[in-house]
Amino acid sequence: MAETITQETPRAGTVSPWRGFRTGLWQKEINVRDFIQQNYEPYDGDASFLTPATARTQWKALGMEYKLETTEPPTLDRVERVCALFRREGLTTH
Repeated sequence: MAETITQETPRAGTVSPWRGFRTGLWQKEINVRDFIQQNYEPYDGDASFLTPATARTQWKALGMEYKLETTEPPTLDRVERVCALFRREGLTTH
């Protein structure tokens, strides 16, 4: 079931929130498929615009890799191995 929506005309001096998007059926009804088909453009550049991962992201990734949140309480050996891995990755363990 498609729901009809209305677009408000922007006031003088304001910028339309739809500026830069191609028109299509998505403007007359809720239609995500049409919006994507009309407005998708592949990115052919490289990853230079990305910022490096933060320490928090790296901690989370390493923790998930070693299933630290879903295991029994760790043994001292396991804690030492994980701490050594984190230090090797340049992360602090305190």
